[in-house]
Amino acid sequence: MLALCPDGLIGRRDRVLLALGFAGAFRFSGLCTLQVDDLVEVPDGLRILIRRSKTDQEGQGQEVAIPRGYRLRPVEAVQTWLAAVEIRAGPVFRAVARGGKVSSRPLADASASRIVKRYARRVGLEGRSLQRSQPAQRVPDQRGGERGVGVQDDRG
Repeated sequence: MLALCPDGLIGRRDRVLLALGFAGAFRFSGLCTLQVDDLVEVPDGLRILIRRSKTDQEGQGQEVAIPRGYRLRPVEAVQTWLAAVEIRAGPVFRAVARGGKVSSRPLADASASRIVKRYARRVGLEGRSLQRSQPAQRVPDQRGGERGVGVQDDRG
């Protein structure tokens, strides 16, 4: 799926959404509310603070370790995205207009869902696997895994 991300800002944003979402098994709401200050680089990768989640209604937060990786390389993808759009504070994930204008507002959960579903369809994941509420957590699922389709696969 990562190989299908186009060059340019939209592709860089999508690559981070896919790689980081898969590496951390994040819900869309967790990804879309990430702030630059929630990311702490450590020698082995990133430490990410999820401030609030569906399973943490009191808002105590949870830290998630993200390894640098050698295939998905989510840390490199985050660094490349943030440097390309010169984001130093605020939301990590933002809408990008076709002309390359980056919004200051966070990407909506529904938009993140559509982005992941679009790439999943392009590698042949359809039907029930895309009807689940959190494809970022479940791609590849049983159907994709059975066919050898993963986030890194370059079939299209």
